[in-house]
Amino acid sequence: MDLTCLYELRDRLRSGAIAGAALAADDFRLRRALDALEPLEKAAPVFARLGQLTRNLLAPDCPDRAGALLDALTLADAVLCTQGAVAVPGGVESLGLPRRGSALSNAPYSVLAPLLEALTTSGGGRYSFVVDTHDQRPELFRDWRVKDALVQALGAAYAELADRAESWLSSEDETLLPLLRSGFDPCGKKDMVRRVRVMEALAGAEANDFYLSQLPEAEKDVRAALIYALRHSEGNADKLVELCKTEKGACKKAAHWALAKLDAPAAWDYWSRLATKKPDQAAEYMVLSASSRAGVLVAEALDRLLDGMGDAPTAEDANRLQTLLFALPGKAGPDICACYRRMAALGTALDWKSFPGAGGQETALRLRAAQDDFSRDALPFSEVLPLVLRRSILLRPTPDLLALPGELERVGEASYAVPALTAALLSRPAAEAYALAEPFLKPAGLLKNKRPKSGVGVLRAALDGLRWDEAHGTPVYRVTYTDPAAGRSIASVLPLHEPLDGRWYDRLTALNLDDALDGVLARLIPQADAALRARIGAYFYQRALHTDNNRRYLPWLRACGWNKCQGLLEAYCKRHKVNTWDVRSYLSQMPGTEEELAAEAERVLALIREKRIAVGSWNPTTIQQWLTDLRNAAPIQLTGGNA
Repeated sequence: MDLTCLYELRDRLRSGAIAGAALAADDFRLRRALDALEPLEKAAPVFARLGQLTRNLLAPDCPDRAGALLDALTLADAVLCTQGAVAVPGGVESLGLPRRGSALSNAPYSVLAPLLEALTTSGGGRYSFVVDTHDQRPELFRDWRVKDALVQALGAAYAELADRAESWLSSEDETLLPLLRSGFDPCGKKDMVRRVRVMEALAGAEANDFYLSQLPEAEKDVRAALIYALRHSEGNADKLVELCKTEKGACKKAAHWALAKLDAPAAWDYWSRLATKKPDQAAEYMVLSASSRAGVLVAEALDRLLDGMGDAPTAEDANRLQTLLFALPGKAGPDICACYRRMAALGTALDWKSFPGAGGQETALRLRAAQDDFSRDALPFSEVLPLVLRRSILLRPTPDLLALPGELERVGEASYAVPALTAALLSRPAAEAYALAEPFLKPAGLLKNKRPKSGVGVLRAALDGLRWDEAHGTPVYRVTYTDPAAGRSIASVLPLHEPLDGRWYDRLTALNLDDALDGVLARLIPQADAALRARIGAYFYQRALHTDNNRRYLPWLRACGWNKCQGLLEAYCKRHKVNTWDVRSYLSQMPGTEEELAAEAERVLALIREKRIAVGSWNPTTIQQWLTDLRNAAPIQLTGGNA
């Protein structure tokens, strides 16, 4: 449709508005534009209406010529707005990026502005506000403005906020990459390191060109992060080999850790040469590697160490042995299994070996199963080796590793019950796994009410990391490993072969005074089984009434849906000299209704007045106010008040 006449009419109407409405009736060019409009008037009613308004303007007896001009001009502008179009030559091409959700949210400014301010400014209280908002209004974090603020928050002075921002951004998609690249400073600080890690999480090898482009100018921690990011592409092997030779300090280590993640020929040529000169150094970088070649390298290094250790190990031998044990998890295959068999056959031969330590004093050979495990003391060789094998099974449950503990149980003097039970839960029917554990679950002794300590230790170690998972409908092993290259945790989640045999719960809930296993049972509460939860809750309730410190049982009781609290506060207070804060805090965590909580508190207050319970700093007025709040169903506040 040719709209030239419509544009001409609109221009003449505007000229009339400028010259004055009184002169419009004498404008012959306006009349000519109106005549040209006639074909369009027959095509659509809106054009006919525009023509009529213009004729009203031109009529000699028009009573309101200014109003008629305004009406005609307004309609002409409106019609032309609807007919507007923009075009450029060429076809339409996709940007190649997925669209997920909308770029902006419909949140009011009053909601979004405080969040943006909390993410981009400094000051107290920001962290809790941001986390609470994320929990309560997660849709706000899909807004592009908030994502931009999250990128800025990677440099927050409060490290916990920066870490949260990194975690949230790492769960986004690759459409976030332009924000991460914008303003990237290769000479920057921790925030730029976090940007690199987020890019890795989102794009991996797809961002390889960016890593390489920033590397020439990068410095310090940012340079190390960019070097480590090169591990995502096998094509970087030659570059990493070069960096291993030229870099220094943290960047040199980052190059080695990155190269250890590659399986390219150039990488293994480098490791073979290094292993010939420095086998322990080469093995150190194989930590958590699942490559078969890495397994061979570590096994050969261990064999050479054991061959040369003799009867008088040195401090260097002890350090080398510890390094190689750290490198074992994740390795499998014939060479690794043969190495485990050789070490198991040593039995306790290395347990009492010693070496000259600092100051010339003899130091017993004691080892750890993991670099980040400081929950237990260093152990003799025969005791730590089964734990190393268990970690390897949890990291890489291959058939040969799963079968190995049962074989090693018959070799040497050490017990491999812990890795054997772990392997059975992961690979065998529930009844078979329970049969293997039953000897450690049965009570022993004259009173038949206490398990032997060795059995409790085996169960705690074998079930370490086991917890109920609703998504799988069964307990799963959740084990974390520290990536020594990045200093971050790597989580391993392994479902059991079958859900636990019900007899586990029968044994674990028997009242035989094993405090150590109650924490294990608390992690195995099945939320979907109300009857079993009630049984476990009843067990925990009885345990809480009789144990020395029952405070840790309170969250477990609530997880069971238990709502009886009679005697709990009394049992706690009779075993501890309490103050106002203790009672106040305990009440806030105790299960039960407000009425039951108040009744239990009243009973304890009566005992305190009778001096049957010892107290320290005590404010009865505050306690009475809390009881009033309880009866009014008001939540107990844990701040303020006289403690």
